Amino acid sequence: GSSTCPPRNKSGIKIAKTGSSPSDRRTAGFHLQQTRLIQVKRGGDLQLSGEITNYDAVNKGIGSDGYSNMVELRMTVRVNFVDKSNPKNNFTNQQFSASREYKSTQQLSSVQDELVNQMIKDIVDQIFNMTVANW
Repeated sequence: GSSTCPPRNKSGIKIAKTGSSPSDRRTAGFHLQQTRLIQVKRGGDLQLSGEITNYDAVNKGIGSDGYSNMVELRMTVRVNFVDKSNPKNNFTNQQFSASREYKSTQQLSSVQDELVNQMIKDIVDQIFNMTVANW
């Protein structure tokens, strides 16, 4: 059968760095580690950009004392993806979310770094799966 994807060269395709936030850098880094992509400053075949659109903590689970015993920390990002070689893969304003729970007896400041890193990893995995995992 015929393929709609153009052949890739041995060095892979180029991914342009379009953002400078920690999650943008982590996403680009993950794509580079998991594929043969090469990062370029501009003119890449793939372009990812996005922003964090939600970051909050919500009380969950009520204990026998009537107070919340769990808190859910949530993060949502909105991502745009351009695949110049295969435009049918493009998407705009796609939302990716992750959350983690922690005990309400813990201070957010004591668990935040670890939970945020876990959520970012989940979101990066989701973005990777939706952009290049099907090669």
